[in-house]
Amino acid sequence: MKRLLSLSVFLMMALLSFAHDFEVNNADGVTIYYNITSSSDLTVAVTCKGAYCTSFSDEYAGDVIIPATVTYNDKTYRVTSIVNAAFYGCSGLTSVTIPNSVTSIVNAAFSGCSGLTSVTIPNSVTSISNVAFSGCSSLKSVIIPNSVTSIGVEAFKNCNSLTSIGIPNSVTSIGGGAFYGCSGLTSVSIPNSVTSIGRDAFFGTAWYGNQPNGLVYAGKVAYKYKGTIPDNTAIVLEEGTTGIAANAFSCSSLTSITIPNSVTSIGENAFEYCSGLTSITIPNSVTYIGSKTFQGCSGLTEVVSNIKEPFSVSYTTWYNVNTAEIPLYVPVGTKTLYQKTGYWNLFKNIIERWLSPVDQDETINYAENPDINSGTDLNGTVIDDIYYHIPNVDGGYQEADGSITILTPSADSQVEKIVGKDVFDASVAGNITGIILMIPAGNGSITIKGETLGAMTLKVKVGDSAVATVQLNGKQEITIPYNVSTASYVYIYAGQAANQARRASKVSSAGDALKIYGIALNKSTTGIEAIDNGKLTNDNAVSRLQNGIYTLTGVKVSDDAAGLKTLKRGIYIVNGRKVTVK
Repeated sequence: MKRLLSLSVFLMMALLSFAHDFEVNNADGVTIYYNITSSSDLTVAVTCKGAYCTSFSDEYAGDVIIPATVTYNDKTYRVTSIVNAAFYGCSGLTSVTIPNSVTSIVNAAFSGCSGLTSVTIPNSVTSISNVAFSGCSSLKSVIIPNSVTSIGVEAFKNCNSLTSIGIPNSVTSIGGGAFYGCSGLTSVSIPNSVTSIGRDAFFGTAWYGNQPNGLVYAGKVAYKYKGTIPDNTAIVLEEGTTGIAANAFSCSSLTSITIPNSVTSIGENAFEYCSGLTSITIPNSVTYIGSKTFQGCSGLTEVVSNIKEPFSVSYTTWYNVNTAEIPLYVPVGTKTLYQKTGYWNLFKNIIERWLSPVDQDETINYAENPDINSGTDLNGTVIDDIYYHIPNVDGGYQEADGSITILTPSADSQVEKIVGKDVFDASVAGNITGIILMIPAGNGSITIKGETLGAMTLKVKVGDSAVATVQLNGKQEITIPYNVSTASYVYIYAGQAANQARRASKVSSAGDALKIYGIALNKSTTGIEAIDNGKLTNDNAVSRLQNGIYTLTGVKVSDDAAGLKTLKRGIYIVNGRKVTVK
């Protein structure tokens, strides 16, 4: 007798399995059972013997070679598929060869084939479905071809004899429990193409057991925090991280998580019951958020979503989050979209932020920008995450020289009135004539190509830092470095030279003017160019970090090495070397 299936799988197969239409003996004497899937196209699927695939346990044994075609009653059929659980529980099956005509290995196809030692999967197969090889305890190796894009839930669960697995760079998702309980699995190669990993995909493997405590990565996916997360832990995910696996965190000790703009998938239960989180920022790169992802995050006081085109999420994504009261900050112009999209619309306090951080290097040449021309209204307009407030009487785009021209200076005291505001506020329009953008946390530089005419000056303010004032004689480039611990606004506006009398607010374009020809953002993901055996290898970086304490993103957190005693657990740079605070 075959072992009983789980209820869900049993019901599924009971519905999809039915008596075979015919059987044919191969040249080697092995009998294979078929269902006709299309009489007109002459296609068949390999199936099991009897009315259900739980009826027999010995219809397939030894070495089985599935042919690409089979002839029956003078008709030749193409073998294109294998039905659910076709070989289920055939403990005497030792090897199987699947032809190139088959495109998927379906649910439970070989589940419970405890004697199966090898399988040949052709490069026509694009998916390995749920529990396909679950319980194949003798399976020692499997080569997954680079045609496969997904590995299903519990696909290789309890394949105890597997010692290594190579996943090709065609695979983008690995289902929950895919290699659960593969106790002999010591080597796992996961390509950067994988962005989604289900819950406990590698739980019970020797590979996971050998990982040190802390956040474990599987390829570019933040897979699981192993061990106990210390109290008041803040985690910054690595730049280039592409996904957060299901159930990756789930604990009350996590108080902060920084998600880079490379993450596309946040799995189910990823932050379930992380009640210590008070704020979460979701980057625009995210295209999938699973069910129960933030369930029980009762400490959240705000949610910031930089997603410009919101997609539906599960009702349970925000379960036990105070969506009736806490603000959901969204990009300008997207509030209505969020109100219409389930289940973002659970939030009753949706507020449009000014801007989303410009999270990648970007260069804008206004003479070549198709989104801005002489007819573009720049009086309170957001274009490509940059806010322009330049009323027509105060300047605008000049097609003749390809510049954004500002004719009216803004007082520093007026700009100070808007510094630090996080939400869109119409009153800002009266405070500044200029350009505003947001930069992400970290360090980098902003290069402005411009020109100042007459008494006008270029003014740049980054976050809470002092205003930089520059006069540009002719077209010049000025580069202003920045180093900010949180996402910060950059204000670009016109001022007047200190030795010039205050003029009327409107000035002639032939007289005083600020012209901006282009803006370039160079976002350095880290202030540390290279680390070798704990020492910085870039001389400039060493010199820059000799004094004080810095995070791995280059943010200065203390002026004196003695400040280590006051810092949270983590890794810091002190005098050019990595230091771990425990």
